[in-house]
Amino acid sequence: MSIKPMPRYGFPCSDTDVLCLQRTKQINSHSYSSRIVKSNSINYTTRPYRNKVLQELMSNERTKESIRFPQQPVNMDDMHLISNELISNKWWRIIYLWKAYLEEKHLAILLCAIESNSIVINLSLDWNRLGDDGASLISRTLQLNTSLRSVCLSANGIGAIGARELADMLHVNKTLTHLELASNPIDDSGVVAIARALQQNRTLQSLNLSQTEMTLDGVQQLANMLEINTILKVLRLKDNDLGDEGVMIIARALTRNSILSTLDLSTNNVTHVGANAMAFVLQQNSTALSSLIINENPLGDLGITSIACALTTNTTLVKLKLESTDMTIDGAREIANMLCLNNNIIYLALSRNPIGDDAINLLVNAFNDNNSLQHLHLNDVNLTDQCVPDMMAILEQNKTLNSIELVKNLLSEEAKVTIEKAAEINQTCSLYFQFTFQGTYYV
Repeated sequence: MSIKPMPRYGFPCSDTDVLCLQRTKQINSHSYSSRIVKSNSINYTTRPYRNKVLQELMSNERTKESIRFPQQPVNMDDMHLISNELISNKWWRIIYLWKAYLEEKHLAILLCAIESNSIVINLSLDWNRLGDDGASLISRTLQLNTSLRSVCLSANGIGAIGARELADMLHVNKTLTHLELASNPIDDSGVVAIARALQQNRTLQSLNLSQTEMTLDGVQQLANMLEINTILKVLRLKDNDLGDEGVMIIARALTRNSILSTLDLSTNNVTHVGANAMAFVLQQNSTALSSLIINENPLGDLGITSIACALTTNTTLVKLKLESTDMTIDGAREIANMLCLNNNIIYLALSRNPIGDDAINLLVNAFNDNNSLQHLHLNDVNLTDQCVPDMMAILEQNKTLNSIELVKNLLSEEAKVTIEKAAEINQTCSLYFQFTFQGTYYV
């Protein structure tokens, strides 16, 4: 019979405490610095700690596939409650702990429990305070853990030191497929370390390095990696101010890469020059790109035209996002012409461009030939009641569209009702005129 160790004051340890103590010994046996759980971080009281809201949530969600904890501060006692549930829970595969003010000490308790639970495969800890120490702790855990497939650490104050620790993990870990480090100041030093690790890693398929303060030096290392890596399928580089030069570096690498399928270059100050480089990639028979997201860039009609022309012959891209790209009706005309020839695009987002009612008229003609587009985003594009006849024509003739978003336009309530009636007759297409507070839509 195993006997649990007795802490100070003679009160029994919880299951989590025992696991943490065992985990500390295991970490130390692998020559790691012992920042895991120290005895003075465990708060023992004479009465069991209770958090009614938290405990009711876990009870109600106990048999669900995922649990999303409230976005509010979590204390150490709360972490013990969560961890104790994790030890025995056999259903949760995805855990969301966002904006919980988690620090390394909270993370240590959580990871101890996850080590005893092989069910959890996705750990999402965005918008916390883990810092480099927390990243180091996760890195050391993932060098031993074989169940976690996805770890999300966006907006955690992780710098270059923490990124280098995670890069060390990528040299060893054989099971992690998804890593998010967006909105962390890891700069070029951290990006370079991760890029070099991915030249050898044969597991990671998705990497988010958006808003990580990289410069052209970091981009060049990522490009070098893309020419070698045959596993990575998703790369997100949003909001790094790469400019045309950075995009051209990535584009050159992609002409030698036949694996990457999703690329996000949003908010990178890309003009028609960078758009031309990406258009060249789309013209290559070897490209595997199926999703290109290039929102919030001043591409202008010249850049839009380059991409549209490339897509007249491209057969791999199915998702294209060109929101807020300084497109006018001239660029919209090129997109419409492309849709007449391309029957692969199923998702097209043109929101926040001043293309107006005339763009809907162009789409009427395009849909005479196109039978592939399923999702169309036209939010905030200056549509007025004058577009109603053309919208009705689209809904009457097209049976492949599943959804059209028309949020934040200049349509009257009467116009919306008229379009809705056409959608009801269509039966296959849903219309969305407003955002809900959760960020989804409703009619």
